Amino acid sequence: MADGVADTREGRLLVRGCALAMGLLLAMATAGRAQLLNHALTIDNQLLLLQDFPGPGAGELARDSLIDGIYLNGNLVWGLGPALEVHLDADLGVLYDDDTGDVATRATVHRAYLEGEAGERIDWRLRGGIIPHRIANGLLLDSDEPTIDLRLRGDAGATGEASLLLQGLLVEGESPLLRAMASLDAVGRGHLSLWAGAYTDRSNRLEGQATAARNVVLRRRLQNDPALRRRLATPRGLAVLDGLLADRVASEGRLWLAALDGSWSGTLAGTAVEGSAVAVYEHGDYRFQGALANGDFDATVEGWLANVEVRVGLGARLVVGPFLLYMSGDDRLVDDRLTTFIPIAPFSPYATLFFNGSLNRDFLADTFQPLELSSFGVVAGGVAAQVAAAAGLTLDVAATDLRADRVGAEASSSAALGWEVDTRLTWQPHGRWSLALEWDRLTPGGLTEAMVAEANTVQLFAATLRYAF
Repeated sequence: MADGVADTREGRLLVRGCALAMGLLLAMATAGRAQLLNHALTIDNQLLLLQDFPGPGAGELARDSLIDGIYLNGNLVWGLGPALEVHLDADLGVLYDDDTGDVATRATVHRAYLEGEAGERIDWRLRGGIIPHRIANGLLLDSDEPTIDLRLRGDAGATGEASLLLQGLLVEGESPLLRAMASLDAVGRGHLSLWAGAYTDRSNRLEGQATAARNVVLRRRLQNDPALRRRLATPRGLAVLDGLLADRVASEGRLWLAALDGSWSGTLAGTAVEGSAVAVYEHGDYRFQGALANGDFDATVEGWLANVEVRVGLGARLVVGPFLLYMSGDDRLVDDRLTTFIPIAPFSPYATLFFNGSLNRDFLADTFQPLELSSFGVVAGGVAAQVAAAAGLTLDVAATDLRADRVGAEASSSAALGWEVDTRLTWQPHGRWSLALEWDRLTPGGLTEAMVAEANTVQLFAATLRYAF
């Protein structure tokens, strides 16, 4: 992460800003004794059985796997004075793949930041460090990033408050995201937020599209140049062509973003109802480096994301929630004007196998849908239900229909990406430990079968034992 930071002017400014914010907050600390305000430690032991599960790389063949993992999470909150806190939250995971014998370890810092706040009529909060973020319901970004932010908040009526947030993130340590957000919160009724931002992508997020651009340009040239086709038809020419197609190319770009999100809660005919909605618009330019033999390939990007969900309480034990997700796509893999929505660092709460690879992001959060499927966009609609079957026993079930937004005629006559069913049974007989059993199944649709070489029905079985200290 530090290497990428050093290569960008915005990155250096954000890192210096975080350091300055930490220094200011520490300078404001009182000489009083530091106090441990909160602490927690959880241990998860998880067993995963994957059936016909592709690897994270596009085109990687599917296989069956049995993965055993142990995962530790620790959380500390220290008070350094009446208005200053230090937050620490870190993970340590060890995974063992029974099929390959591979052992993998992962250490992640989710939170490591200083927070200071004060004020009466208009209060302020300043934070600096590594901070977790969940933007647009996690569909745009859900990750832990170096951050500096300032929030101003004041009263807005008898039961409401208004706030302004100024925020700078360094996504993956090298791609700055700057945001300004105005929010209005009505206590017990919901909130409404409007924000605008600028994102500079230096993480090669569209590497797949950049490679596709190179391949499309080469294909067009071959169609219009018989002499080149004859030269490449020789054994030496085929070897040169294979080497060219194997080379990856890079992408970089800048996006301007605008978003509106809100939530609400209340009662309808005596039934508790709550919901949320979010819409994000992107516009910007990308450069695909190495896509052309004599230069780069430039494209304009314009995309939309919209998401709405409603949760209805039916009695004391059942909650039902229909939801709809729209991510714009393009009927071409690459063009000088792309209408594909570009998530920055997402983790989708829907169709966990299709979007994320697994419900548990701690162990298996790699997506496996290839470039062709994600470029077409996604329209996902479904319903989720939660049943409190008994004391300490909860069942969560979700069914999602996945379809492409736009599909080129040359790709497939079907827009169906597939169906996914996700289930999770959680038993918590004691406050300190719990057991969760999970089964997820993704059945491919016509478009997936047409575009993916090995479009199998994918299943995941998981058992997780958690102990909390």
